[in-house]
Amino acid sequence: MAKIGITRKNEWINRFRNYGIYLDGRTIGTISNNETREFEIPSGPHTLTAKIDWCGSKTHSFSINEIERKEFSFSGFKYASYLIRITGGIIALHFILKHLFEIDFLIWLITPAFLFLGYYFTIGRNDYLIIEESS
Repeated sequence: MAKIGITRKNEWINRFRNYGIYLDGRTIGTISNNETREFEIPSGPHTLTAKIDWCGSKTHSFSINEIERKEFSFSGFKYASYLIRITGGIIALHFILKHLFEIDFLIWLITPAFLFLGYYFTIGRNDYLIIEESS
């Protein structure tokens, strides 16, 4: 049988949540943070997707023969870890400046970050995870 290897990158933002792995619309397993798994699948054309809660990835189509092995890597969207850190830093800076110097407008700096995250949690929810095929 053909085999696919799936590696999930080490991420801070989704560390404690597993990704569901779907082959041709059916669940074949889950993968946790920084884990590698291997699955035996039938040969032929297939679609591969990943989901986490209500968010997921775009459908990745591929074809595989009986003796072939394909490698895939899963990760969150490109700037997720930076976005969370920057947003947390701005919130912390806001509270420090508010209590020490009574500066109250800094909280508005996180509005673009919330809009960016809002996109990935609503209309861009199928762009939240990324599947890359290794050669």
